[in-house]
Amino acid sequence: MFSHNIEISSNALGRKLLNINHVSHQSCSNKHEILAIGKLNFCHLPNGIQIHTCDVIENQQATSSVELLPSLHINILFDGQVRFSLGQHSYHFESNKLNSPLETSKANGSPCVVFFNLLNRPELFTRHLHKQQRVKKLSISIDKSWLLERCQNKQDIQNIEQIFSNKNQVLQLMHTSMWFESAQKMMNYKTTSSMLEKLEFEQNAWKLIHLSLSELETKSDVKILSSEPAPLTVKPCYSQPAVNHFEVIFEQQLANGSINDKVSLKTLSVLMGVSISSLQRHFKVKYNMTAKEYIRKKCLEKAKKDIIINKLAIGEVAFSAGYTHVSSFITAFKKHFGITPAELRKQHFG
Repeated sequence: MFSHNIEISSNALGRKLLNINHVSHQSCSNKHEILAIGKLNFCHLPNGIQIHTCDVIENQQATSSVELLPSLHINILFDGQVRFSLGQHSYHFESNKLNSPLETSKANGSPCVVFFNLLNRPELFTRHLHKQQRVKKLSISIDKSWLLERCQNKQDIQNIEQIFSNKNQVLQLMHTSMWFESAQKMMNYKTTSSMLEKLEFEQNAWKLIHLSLSELETKSDVKILSSEPAPLTVKPCYSQPAVNHFEVIFEQQLANGSINDKVSLKTLSVLMGVSISSLQRHFKVKYNMTAKEYIRKKCLEKAKKDIIINKLAIGEVAFSAGYTHVSSFITAFKKHFGITPAELRKQHFG
């Protein structure tokens, strides 16, 4: 964690993002160019909560892309503007700091801007940086799996699943006064602080998480800015260890190129080490779709990541996904995501 002004390069930011389990790529003309100047902090709480604070001046027009896992991101913007793309959508939040938080509160009831990113599946995220733009912001990230592990009963589980009942959701809180004081105290935390100050920092983080989960359960004071329905899921009949093992093998074979849209069921059954009938039954029970439908879905999701994270050419991505003709790939991509590969690239990189 840094608590003093530093120059933040693309490479340095990439290393920080990789350290918090994100796949990172920065699309700058020079990876050693300075993206921003100011204070940038990454902090891990002992229980796995990730906290990011920044008070910076962005130094150039640039983008920074990562793949986010299923998670809740609590964002508190004190000053400046934040622009980002999440999946197929783009967002812009702005907070104009007045002379004091009290005056801001009197003016519009909102001393800061609070918004939530809710992800029920891995999704591509791109931050758009603008030269000379100040950004003062606090973000708290919590994995969905972490929340589920802390559920004490069936009602808790139902509440968390309801919060994450959409694939992709961005929500803005309408009244933020209760969030401001705790968030401001967290922004003032320094690495040289005492043990008691560190405990207060963690206590304020838990308070903001509690406030956010309480609000997201009711959604009584939030505005939904985007929402995509979650896919139909069917309870698996397999034991959890067996399913996990199956998924690990599938992802490995997909990553090394052994699985694409052209792969036959016979070849897939050999790669997975199961019979064709067991293979078909697994996909039907686990995902409510055929093996070929699931393969096509996963190949297109990998293609989406290759376009944004790995910056591969569309023709190269189409070939890797198993499509002989680029036009066929573009048609399948648009049918699945509602946007063409070129439109997706423009959405994230302009």
